[in-house]
Formats: sequence, structure tokens, C-alpha cells
Amino acid sequence: QRQMCIRDRCVPQSVLSTLLRRTMAAGEGAAAKLHGFEFWRSIGSPTKIVAPMVDQSELTFRMLTRQHGAELCYTPMYNSKVFVQTQSIGEFTSVPEDRPLFVQFCGNDPDTLLAAAQMVEDQCDAIDINLGCPQGIARTGHYGSFLLEEPELLEQIVSLLHQNLRVPVTCKIRLLPSLTNTIALAKRLEAAGASVLTVHGRTKEEKKQAVGLCDWDAVSAIKKELSIPVVLNGGIVDFNDYERAMKEVGVDGVMTSEAILENPALFSRNSNQDGGYCGLAQLARDYIALCQRYDTGEQMQSRQLKYARAHLFKIMYWSIIKEQELCQQLATSRSFADMTAVLDEADKLDSQEPFFNANFHPELGQKFQLKRSWYSRHIKAEFKPSRVTGEHDDLCGLEKWGDKIGQLNVSSKKRKEPPPSIPSTCGTCGAEFPSRSKMFKHLKEEHA
Repeated sequence: QRQMCIRDRCVPQSVLSTLLRRTMAAGEGAAAKLHGFEFWRSIGSPTKIVAPMVDQSELTFRMLTRQHGAELCYTPMYNSKVFVQTQSIGEFTSVPEDRPLFVQFCGNDPDTLLAAAQMVEDQCDAIDINLGCPQGIARTGHYGSFLLEEPELLEQIVSLLHQNLRVPVTCKIRLLPSLTNTIALAKRLEAAGASVLTVHGRTKEEKKQAVGLCDWDAVSAIKKELSIPVVLNGGIVDFNDYERAMKEVGVDGVMTSEAILENPALFSRNSNQDGGYCGLAQLARDYIALCQRYDTGEQMQSRQLKYARAHLFKIMYWSIIKEQELCQQLATSRSFADMTAVLDEADKLDSQEPFFNANFHPELGQKFQLKRSWYSRHIKAEFKPSRVTGEHDDLCGLEKWGDKIGQLNVSSKKRKEPPPSIPSTCGTCGAEFPSRSKMFKHLKEEHA
């Protein structure tokens, strides 16, 4: 891809073209902003999309994924109330080459969301409203997927932002228990002014121990009913899944979240610029190099170290998960030099990575080993079928797993209820605990 250097940074020609088009439009005093597919085409009709992830889709990680094929990135979810109350953009940071970029906010007050969005609208291509977060903190704060059954409020929010922002407004939702109701909500969001709709093919109840197969059929049905771009989120492990989703679901783009946290080169088929295989150990070192490149001061470096510890644990999971000493070293690292030392020690171990996208690299003589991956913690002994459509098994979801079903004994039978005490893993150092309470105690004592 053609590039130009600006302030010692190589900027892809496509990014420069986008910035030039926006500048020219502003200079001409264009009264109407782009919307729907017209907007989508103006940013290159991206199909390879990195999801918004709290404390994980920060600038450095976004830039790593962009080096490996990502065509659109979202910021982490930001709380609109915090932005407005502090009159600060907090941890949000970007650079000219970090485009196209959508900034995501959560909240339930239309005026507050608008005020927060206006603080960053000149630094992004669109503002996204989080209507998909299923976590307890979203229930407490009354945002995310807990607003899905309040369509009148959502119409007010989308309409107000659409009418008052200089950039488009987009939405990310989950499925409602009724597909009919989900489609009706999607149409209302479109009518209120949403330019793009991202659909996570699970309900808000399908999370953690109750996670089910992503319902690609439901997302496909929603896509057929709308006249704006629709993006699929959920059930993407590797590049094969991306290709299958684009072909079978017929969406305008595919978003991945946790799978790309472990393998930031997912969208490039794990290929280097010379076509060779880009392994996870190399990605970990590339990430540290980018951390140092985009270091913007002492306060930001402190935040970046926190982000980096979490990223490196996921990327290097296959190597260090059984090495408690290395896990502890990574968890207590206080500099990028400390982290590099952990990687140096990991290189000496006799461990094999999962070889994501190995089928695109026959020279390796390897096969993708899902069981070695951090992502495989999501794979249950049994999966339940989708509860959304209800009329048939989630065929797209089952086909998505392909030969992975056989090796992991996945079925569509209803899962047994989890035991009262659920074993948990520390996301920072990988230590195992018999219950969530003990894991949280460990986090407080060791990683506060």
C-alpha cells in the first residue's frame, strides 16, 4: 500500500485521501454530512473491523491491528457522563494515521451524550452509541444492552446526535429474545438517523458461563430489512471465519473483539509484508515497540503499561500460562524493558503457539491448534442453540466451527447449570482460582 511520511510516521495513502476529502468538504462549506452507504463508501467501505473494547482498543493496539489489515477501528467505550462532568477527554488519544476511527460512548441521557460526542467529533469519523454491553456495570449505570427495550429513548438519543453532530452517528446492539422485536428496533434506529448498525449475534443474557453460539442467521435477517450498512459482531476466530461471515451472512463488514486481542494479525492472515508467517511472539514485540513510539508523557505511559500487561498476557498466553514465575514477572512489570525481558525468557521455552491462520501458510507444516489459545476458554463442552430464532438450530454458527466441533466435542444440546462456585482466571497474570471472590481478592492485593 502506498504511504507518505508525516512527522516520521508512515501514513497510508488511503488515510491521506480520506483526510483530504474531509478537508475539501469543510472548505466548500458542505451543509449536509454523509449518511448511510454514502458515508460508508467515503471511508473505504471497510469490512475488517476492530471492536470497541474497554481498556483494550487503545491507540497503540489499534495501530498494531491497522498494520495487519484492520480497515476500521473503534475506541474503547467511554462514559459520556464522565467526559461531561470532568470536561476532559480522559484517556482518548489518536493520531492522524489512526483513521477511519469511530469513538464509542455509553449513557442514557441524550444531552449528555451529545455534549460528550461534540468534544471529540473533530478527531473521528463517526460517533457510536453502545447499546450492547451486557455487564453488571451497564445494568447499574442503565446503559448498553439494558436500554434495548426502551426504543423511544433510543430514538431521542440517535435523533439528537444525528441532527447536531458534524459526523454520522452509529449504533452497536445485541439481539433481543424476539427476532421480530430486534428487527423493529433496528428499523427505528435507522429511521432516527443511525448511519451504520453493528449487531452482536447474542442476547444480553448470553455471556460468560451462559455464552451461546453467535446467531449469524438472525444478523442476516436484520441485514435484509435495513437500507444502511450492517456489521456482524461475534463468532470470529480467524480469517476463515471472516470470509465465511462475509459470504454467508451477507453483511457489509465483520467486527472481531476478543479473538483479535490474542491475534492482532487476524485480518492479515498472520502474514508479514514479505508474505511470511507473523507469529504471536513477534506481534508481542511489535506491540511493545509501538507503545514506545506512541508514548505521550508520564501519565499516559502509566496507563499504557496497564494496557500492555493485559495485551501481552493474551498474546503470549500459549507460552507463559504454565509458567507462574513469568506470569508474575509480567503482572508486576513496571517498564517496557521489564516486559521485553519476559518475552526473552518466553523465547527459551519449548512451547508452540496455536498457529492462527496456518492454512494460509503451508510452508509452516502446522495446523491451527485452538486448544492452545487464550480464546479457547470460551469453548464449552456443550453449546446451546440460539434462543433468538427458536425455530431451528443456529446452522451458520454450527457450520462456522467446522472441524473444530469434532475436536472439542461441541454439541447444540442445552448445557448443564454451572456449579455454585465458578473457577476463575486472573486476566493479568493467568493465575487460577476456585472462585470469583478469591480471584477478585487476588486482583486487589496483587494488581491494585
